[in-house]
Amino acid sequence: MSANPALLLLVTALWFGAGSLLCMGVVDAEEPDDDVRLDSDGDGLADADEDSNRNHQVDHGETDPYERDTDGDGTDDGTERRTGTDPAHNGLLDFPEPMVFDMVRGLGAEQGAVEINTLVLVPTSPVAAWWAPEIEAAVVDNFAIEFEVGLQNIDLEVLKFAFQGTVAMKEGGSTGHGLQGLVEYVIDEEAFVSTALYILGARLAPPVTLVALVGPAIESHINGKTYAGFFLNFTLGWAPHPRVIVATEQNFEWFPNAYLIRWMPQVHWQVCARFQIQAGFGLRHFDRHTSAEAATRLIAEF
Repeated sequence: MSANPALLLLVTALWFGAGSLLCMGVVDAEEPDDDVRLDSDGDGLADADEDSNRNHQVDHGETDPYERDTDGDGTDDGTERRTGTDPAHNGLLDFPEPMVFDMVRGLGAEQGAVEINTLVLVPTSPVAAWWAPEIEAAVVDNFAIEFEVGLQNIDLEVLKFAFQGTVAMKEGGSTGHGLQGLVEYVIDEEAFVSTALYILGARLAPPVTLVALVGPAIESHINGKTYAGFFLNFTLGWAPHPRVIVATEQNFEWFPNAYLIRWMPQVHWQVCARFQIQAGFGLRHFDRHTSAEAATRLIAEF
């Protein structure tokens, strides 16, 4: 079955429409009038708005009432809030997630962080649209879960559940470590693929990061066949601007019965606090066949 251009356009339009509403603040709560309330750091936001639960900690969705520029990107929190960017997100300081081999939230995920996103992969030969809508949520600090469905055009192909924990984050964000577990059910193959991955995030220079995921996998078929495999993904990212990341992602998946090699240059753009666009174009080698491949991931964060 070939890719349906109308379906591609419809889903993309819906995603961009939702992202536009998020960026305009239509779905956000109205900001209260804080002109007469205490503003300790002078950033134009009342302390009560920056630390909404009054626990004197910077929780998910909050900023530091005693620091004008919480994310250290050179723009104060009040200006970022008014212009629609995220005052707690700085691409120069964060470890960017790979676009294709998506993580379950980032390292150091905060309780309450929720993300809905959709990955679209379109190889040039054979031409098809691979969709992967998913929802991710950090149920407690440093631990998140994910549910994903994989489709080829309009046919359901894969069901996936994953969890991820951050083991350690070095003070200052120079390195981070985590563990991830995935279980996928491939419907046509009647097979379960279980993967255990170690995650490393390393800052090689102030704007340059390396994120790597590596570990073993087991493919178990209902008819009794079982294969041992191996996964490796590493992404080198450069942040020329706090809201823009340019990266190259390399993905290796090996089983005795099949293997995949992917190279995907990509760009991540944090359009506003709640909406991010990622796009890339590269090559993949699968089942002894090489083709070009386009990809995009649209992300809504809450």
